[in-house]
This record gives sequence, C-alpha cells and structure tokens, in this order.
Amino acid sequence: MNNYQSNYTSAELEKVAISRFRSLMHFLPRDCKIGREKWGSSTILVLDFANCPHLLEATKKQYLLLLIGANYLGLTNSLLFRVERKVIEWKTLK
Repeated sequence: MNNYQSNYTSAELEKVAISRFRSLMHFLPRDCKIGREKWGSSTILVLDFANCPHLLEATKKQYLLLLIGANYLGLTNSLLFRVERKVIEWKTLK
C-alpha cells in the first residue's frame, strides 16, 4: 500500500501549471489573464487581453512558442486569444 497521500486538487494543480506556464513565457504581459475553459469536448488555454489590448498583436506572433509550452506542461493543444468576450484568434498545435 502506498503511504503517499496527495493534498492537491485538480484545480490547485491547474493553478500551479498555469503559474509555471506564465513564468516560462516571460514575454506574456503581466496584465494578460490566463485560464483554461471547456469548449465542446476540448479544453483550451485562454489568453484574455482585456487589460492590455495594445499588446495582443505582438503576443500573437509568439503563438507557436505558447502552444509548445502549454503542451509541454500538459495544459492543452489549443490557445484562444481574446479581449473580454470577443474571440480574436484560435490556434491549435497539430
């Protein structure tokens, strides 16, 4: 019998993974909100630029690096760029 007991919930692990993602992607604006959402049968990583819309275009150019990092951390294979409720672009790692 394994004596190891985990005190982590999946929500806590997700917060840790998102925090690690942010630290690895040093170019992400501090004001960019990051979260995961369920879209149909997929879970995507949402980058919300509501607090820094002027930085969206420059960050979108780094989408491949963002996708590789998200995939490496087991977060997702898809990114959604948005400003509040407005979807700007969807990218998927193929």
